[in-house]
Formats: sequence, C-alpha cells, structure tokens
Amino acid sequence: MKRRDFLQTAGLLAAGVTDTLATCRASEAADSQVRGRRASADTAIKEVLVTSAQSELARATAAELKGDYQVRLTAPVHVETPCEFVKSALDHGERTNLAVRGVDAIVHVAEPLPDSGHVDGIDYRTRCTYNLLQAAVKEGVQSIVYLSSLRMMGGSDKSFQVDEDWRPLPTPASGGLSDYLGEFTCREFAREGRLNVIVLRLGNVVSAGASREEASNSAWIDPRDVARAVSCALTRLPASRAAIGGRWSIFHVTSHSPSSRFPIRKARRILGYRPDFGGKES
Repeated sequence: MKRRDFLQTAGLLAAGVTDTLATCRASEAADSQVRGRRASADTAIKEVLVTSAQSELARATAAELKGDYQVRLTAPVHVETPCEFVKSALDHGERTNLAVRGVDAIVHVAEPLPDSGHVDGIDYRTRCTYNLLQAAVKEGVQSIVYLSSLRMMGGSDKSFQVDEDWRPLPTPASGGLSDYLGEFTCREFAREGRLNVIVLRLGNVVSAGASREEASNSAWIDPRDVARAVSCALTRLPASRAAIGGRWSIFHVTSHSPSSRFPIRKARRILGYRPDFGGKES
C-alpha cells in the first residue's frame, strides 16, 4: 500500500490536511532556516514539552524531569500542575503551535483521555500526533521522544525473545494498533529528515501499589523507570545521529526480568538505561 493511501486509511488526510501538506512543502525553506538557527545555538535540551498531562504517566514523567529541565505540560483538558501548562487538543491550529513554541524537545506520551474508545485512540495517535509534529517542525523543534507500547509485539511466538528488529503484529484487540499507527506517523517525519525521533516501546506500566499478579508480568515497568528512560533518551537526542542509529530509533523499555520476552539490551547499551525498580538486573 502506498504511503498516501495508508495515511488516508488512518484518517490523516481528512479535510484540510492535504492543504496543510502543500503549505508545508511551500514553506520548507523557511522551516530549514528556523532549524538552522536552532542548530547554531546551544544544542543541549533545556525545555521540554510533555503531552497528555491528564495521565498519571505524564505527570510522573514531568515530576522526574523537573530537576533537570524546564517542563511544560499540555492536555486537551485543564490540569492543575506546578509546571507551565498550555491547554491544547492538538488540533491543527495556533494552540498547538503555542504549546510547542520555544521548547527544545517533546515527550509525546500519546495517551488519550480516559474512557476514550478504540477509534478515539487511533485518532489521537495519528491525526493529533501529526498536528503536534507539524507544529514542531514549524516552530523549529527537532527532538521527539514518543512513548509507544510493547502491545503491538504480543502476537509474536511466545517461545522467542523479541527485540527491536522484529516486525510488529498489531491487532485492534491487543490495543497495539493505535500505538503502531502513531509510530508510523512519527517515522514519516523522521524519514523526511524533519525530526529526530526516539521511540520507547514500554511494557505494561504498573505502579508501586500494583497487585502481585500485575507485577509478575515479565513485560512491565514502573512509572519512575519510564521517566528514567525518557531522561536517557533526551540526553542522547542532541548527540550525533550515528550514536543513536539515525533520525529514527526504537528501544524496548521494561523492568529487569530474567523471564522477559523483550530484552532491553539495546536501551542499556545505547541510551544508558538502567531500571531501578521491579527486580534485579539479570
């Protein structure tokens, strides 16, 4: 299937988006100048936007990052937070541009509002992600950390260890389809050379008060270790692209578990990720 056909199927070429693509290509020279100015400045990431601020994971990540970065939060609904906050539904409009304006990197938690249905989840991780990344390009933001999920890998044979080179097998029933479509959206921006993207495929995010049954899952992760992985990714993004495998890199991120089907060797080696919660390193 051609890329345009795929995007249309995913809902990305709804009314107005085709015009947006045309406008984007017409303004590529201007965008290049913006990125050039940003590249000539200090490349260290100092200010970070975290999306989906209504979610526990986003707030935990922001709390962990606050010691090292100036953190701004955004969500479709108002959220009480000590951090700077910009309300945005990630539509194609000025509010989305305002949310990303002036930041050095975006941590896209990509978690829809509570009680969102399957279709809403796909819409948020495709159309809204597209709008967010389009705004990032326009505002000169170059670094993106996208929080995805290992759910898309659940269809693989359970007798094998599955690393980042395996092909995803997402299904609507697993909940991994919308995550995969979100990855696809990010990948297109990276392949066109417009953004540097690190994808963190997370295990099941389980808090410290989780039940023994939840914590026994070999593909789980504590929210504090998610924040640690995000911090590691932000540290690597301004470095040379060769250090992280190009403009587009995927990493599996879970707790330490000898029985895990999803090894984190790549994240340990390249990102320096070392989970502190949920078991000992094997």
